[in-house]
Amino acid sequence: MSGSAAPSSRVLLAIDGTQTGAPLSVDSSGRFSTHITLHEGENRLTATAENRAGPSTPSGVLTLHLDTSRPDAPSGLTAQAREEGQIQLSWNSSTDPRVESYDLYRATAPFNTPEQATRANSRPITEGRYTDLPTEDGHYYYRLLARNELQTASELSVAVDVPADSGHPQALSIDYTPSGAYDPISGRMASGTVAIALEVNEPLLTTPFLSIAPNGGLPIAIDLTASTRPTTVGASRSAPPPPRVTPMRSSRPVTGSATGVTRSSAALSSPLTPPVPK
Repeated sequence: MSGSAAPSSRVLLAIDGTQTGAPLSVDSSGRFSTHITLHEGENRLTATAENRAGPSTPSGVLTLHLDTSRPDAPSGLTAQAREEGQIQLSWNSSTDPRVESYDLYRATAPFNTPEQATRANSRPITEGRYTDLPTEDGHYYYRLLARNELQTASELSVAVDVPADSGHPQALSIDYTPSGAYDPISGRMASGTVAIALEVNEPLLTTPFLSIAPNGGLPIAIDLTASTRPTTVGASRSAPPPPRVTPMRSSRPVTGSATGVTRSSAALSSPLTPPVPK
């Protein structure tokens, strides 16, 4: 603390009426300063100047409050991957009446202190939710802390981790396996059941949509079901083969990014006349 008094005098400081520290010398410009130790709670400070003529009357009371307690750590932190690489986080609102805001911290590895992570929010968070958008795709760890009106920080919350994926799922292959007469060289087949297997580049949250559109015809919707491989779905379709087909697909991965409609040429070609037994 600092103050002013008559030059060349001394200043005595008191907390709650009890002198604290040694007398302070006042410089030629009439200024003095020092560091004092406060006790928890309310501190009532006064100053008295003295010289050879004796002490002055005490100054007015300066009241300072010391609160070294920390707010309760946030609880119930959850994270969910969303579209375009966004991460939706939410937590329980604090029941500590002193809590005014939250800070969210993110890292690519588990961490124990805020200094080991990056603060995700640029401004104090005043609600129990936040949407984060990491600059790069990857696997992220999040922890949260609360701040009171004095900006004292709580302990970090329990950590959660979640992948961030801004990319779209892609179809790696669409395989057709006819059960009837089939020419593997030309791709032509006769009427019969065709097993369809769609392989994508990542596990999906929902079953993708797939339709086969014959040239000049209406699209045929294919009901796909998940296989034992997390990146493969399949179906069987019994119908006369069209002259040529174009698959159309849309899907959503487990991290939430949805594709648009994807079109690609298929392996099915014009009908094959079944061989006549001799």
